[in-house]
Amino acid sequence: MPDSLFSTTDLQTGSYCIHKSWGFGKIREIDTTSGKVVIDFAQKSNHLMDIEYAEESLEILPPDHVLVLKYNKSEELRTLANNDPVALVERLVRSLETQASCEKIQEILCPEIVAETDWKKWWENTRNLLKKSGRFEIPNKKNAPIKVLERALLPQDKALQDLMNAKGPAEFIKALEGLKKYESLLRDNEAQAQTILGLIESVLSKTPKSQFATCIQLIFYRNYWAQLLGKSERELSPQPLDVLPSNISSWVQVFEKLSSHQQAALLREIKMRRPNEWEANTITLLCYGDQKLTENIAELYREEGQAEAFLNILNRLIQERRLNSESMLWVCKSRFPGTERLRKPDLILAILSIIEREQAMETKRSNRLYDALISDKGMLTDLLQKAEIEDVRDITRAVLLSTIFKDLDKRSFLASIIKLHPEVESMVSGQEQKSQNAQAQAPLIVSWESLARRKAELEELINKKIPDNSKEIAIARSYGDLRENHEFKAAKEMQRVLLRRKAELEEALSRAQGTDFRGVIADSVKIGTVVTLKNASDQKEITYTILGAWDSDPHQGIISYQSALGQALLNKKVGEWVTLQVEEGDPITAEVISIKPYVTE
Repeated sequence: MPDSLFSTTDLQTGSYCIHKSWGFGKIREIDTTSGKVVIDFAQKSNHLMDIEYAEESLEILPPDHVLVLKYNKSEELRTLANNDPVALVERLVRSLETQASCEKIQEILCPEIVAETDWKKWWENTRNLLKKSGRFEIPNKKNAPIKVLERALLPQDKALQDLMNAKGPAEFIKALEGLKKYESLLRDNEAQAQTILGLIESVLSKTPKSQFATCIQLIFYRNYWAQLLGKSERELSPQPLDVLPSNISSWVQVFEKLSSHQQAALLREIKMRRPNEWEANTITLLCYGDQKLTENIAELYREEGQAEAFLNILNRLIQERRLNSESMLWVCKSRFPGTERLRKPDLILAILSIIEREQAMETKRSNRLYDALISDKGMLTDLLQKAEIEDVRDITRAVLLSTIFKDLDKRSFLASIIKLHPEVESMVSGQEQKSQNAQAQAPLIVSWESLARRKAELEELINKKIPDNSKEIAIARSYGDLRENHEFKAAKEMQRVLLRRKAELEEALSRAQGTDFRGVIADSVKIGTVVTLKNASDQKEITYTILGAWDSDPHQGIISYQSALGQALLNKKVGEWVTLQVEEGDPITAEVISIKPYVTE
């Protein structure tokens, strides 16, 4: 007769278990006489459970299970996390099996093995090591299980697997890029090449045609893999020009998303299939595209033996001030044969005009051209070293009058000009003194709304940003050696920016005079008037509202009286003519046809 009514098979005193509700635990005692098991769970110790229920509901864990190791040998796991994270993840995957998701791994390791604050960096590094090993299948979803493979995948198989697992066109295209380094291996395997082609065609068919750049990228990749399989492009549809938007102004956004090789291929197709529109298309793309696109257009003209025609187009656009800052930057830095002829002194005047136009439009592109103009002393030397003194005087005068420069940048730029041509020093010093005296005395007419915004900005600087920056400096200083302390250098640089901005705001606010623009007599263009012009070339009407120094909304026709446009219009009367440099295109000549007071709502 048995000693007890109950018997146990898997349950053993001292073994470890897991319960779906109570989690990880250790069996402390088994009382076969009473039929009870005593378990110490992480959140509840000394928990009683019927033996029969325990056998049904508990999963007994082997001694090498990661949860057991975490309980008994946490230091060993921490060492693995630091020195061999791949081995640690493998233990986790083999222990957790189908539950070994990224989310579950984080739940187990944090915070005892990996600190919560270190998790993101640790997991990114570990994920890269897992991918590099080729022995793991890592899903994109955080709640899907990671798998250990029986054998490591070959790099080309791994790249193909990434393609098959890609989610969405953008990720798919990135995976296609990753296949490039294995093309020689894949092109010899017809089955794999056919698989890749089928995947591309499937993604292309599901991509909305409104995603022009994505469709064109997929078409180029499809054509390439189809050619490897002996198919002709004539058999394939659609082709890049079939999905290119009809509005050429939208082309630039498409080109900017293509690789340099794809840009060049699309340009060749446009030139071949639309030869009569090629020069007009070139002009539009040069006026709105980036440096990479400009380079590809130049190379295509050179391939066709038409480099001189390309240089003539560039020269015309420079003279007409129609290039954008990216194309102008390419002109300044390119080694394309013949561009040195375009780098004449008056190129600086064109650069100033372009930057001013793009700053008014608040585009970020002008920053790169501005930075090159200020910091690239070699470019300035190249443009001015052999210049005639009269040209240098014209340029110096334009710089003195220009509103594009920050104060210190203007001084530095003028100093560089004086270094090359000392003859203009007296011109600069006299004008600067005159300008400083006038600026120190001249009031700033501003709207009450813009005055409130500047005061709020100054208050935030004084009460929040500068104190916060001081704390960052103190924290960064505590990291040690200041010579290699990047955090300290960044914080100190930000301090200089904040203090400079504080000084600028305080100086400007000391001269600011708020107004609501009421009571203005509109007998001529003044601050607080609305002026309507008629363009002489097309008879279209243009309306500008001239407001305070800090008021600007070009899309609504609101301009500051200190802007180039505002200065050109001030004091003009009905019937007078004025020449204006507008946001884009050639300068316009227009007649003032009406002036009326600005009425606040």
